[in-house]
Amino acid sequence: MRIFKPNKIVPVLFAISALIIVFAPYQNDSTLGNDSLRNLLKVIVYFCAFCNLIFVLSNFLKCNKLSYKILLAFLSLSTYFYLTIFHSYDGKIKIVGVLSFILCTIFYLSSDNIKLETFKIIKKVWVVISVLSIICYISNVLNLFIPYRELPYYSLNDSEKYVSYGIIFLHKAGVYLRLCGICNEPGFFGTVSAFILCASGMNLKNKSNLIIFIAGIFTFSVAFAVIIFVYLLLRSMENIKIFLVLMMIIICGILVITNIETNNPNIEYFVSRIDRITSTKNVGRSNSQLDNLYDITLKNHPLFGMGYRYVNSMSVGAVSSYKVFIVEYGIMGCALFWGLLLLSVICKNRRAMYFVFVFFLSLYQRPGIMVLPYQILLFGGVLYAIENTTYQKAKKNKIKIGNSVLKES
Repeated sequence: MRIFKPNKIVPVLFAISALIIVFAPYQNDSTLGNDSLRNLLKVIVYFCAFCNLIFVLSNFLKCNKLSYKILLAFLSLSTYFYLTIFHSYDGKIKIVGVLSFILCTIFYLSSDNIKLETFKIIKKVWVVISVLSIICYISNVLNLFIPYRELPYYSLNDSEKYVSYGIIFLHKAGVYLRLCGICNEPGFFGTVSAFILCASGMNLKNKSNLIIFIAGIFTFSVAFAVIIFVYLLLRSMENIKIFLVLMMIIICGILVITNIETNNPNIEYFVSRIDRITSTKNVGRSNSQLDNLYDITLKNHPLFGMGYRYVNSMSVGAVSSYKVFIVEYGIMGCALFWGLLLLSVICKNRRAMYFVFVFFLSLYQRPGIMVLPYQILLFGGVLYAIENTTYQKAKKNKIKIGNSVLKES
């Protein structure tokens, strides 16, 4: 009897690594942790990576199976890190992202069952995080019994604070209060939540999905709303009547919420974000400086851009946009690593491809997807969407068969 089963422990180790990587205190610029905590978390991630490297490689060598999709994903990852290391703006070789490269490579070599199980574990943990986050948010709004600390926000802007409940964080900016969950930003937590929901088919009859959805609403994240709306729009195209109704609702909704005033500061903030996106070209948390660099890059260095860290060297400020990647890696560079990654997840399952579409759509505001958490969400999410679709079809067919049997009897 085998007590130790690598196929059971590998997904757990992947999930632990991914959750630590998205954990706010783990980030180098975070004000929520210190060097001792960060070093401890890094040791745990390295330990998980080392164990998974042994388990996955030993299993891979036994199976001796390398699919073209694994090759495409690895080529995508290799292209990205090659450009990052050897194509820096100052011409110097920069050895960065080694851990991310190793973790993603090991994940690619894992079986589909491991990828799927990893996603399922993360979803279960995300439900627990969402429950705790909702409790903390309500407690803060109603000034209930749960103690907390106010700490500087990672941007070190005096007007912004973290409301820390230990492992759950809120973002407070004046009268605005948004949910961060375990992440450093509300938008990041909202984006991950939206991906999990889309991979789950947006089935809000499921209690787990409903909990994640409610937590996502409390982020007041435009990305969360856009990803969900686009996914539902794609789903509705399967039925032209539903599609037209949803289009009417969305258009009317945007027109109404951008032209009304409420007494809720969080809703007002959300509305102002939507209004800014729908009325200007400044999409994806850009600014005038980045827009200028973007225009210069397209004119002078369109293929492979200005080089890694160029935007940072120009003191552009805190930006998160696809334009950063175009400036640093160029159109050809981005097309290579994003295009190869897209090809590696293309499948015949329609619902899974809806998920893939919204995942790549989110590049406009969070382009840094060549890290383990995003790779788990992408590959695991596709497999989860396929399994979910297959289950729903089987359930529907079973009902039909049952009804026909009843009719015949």
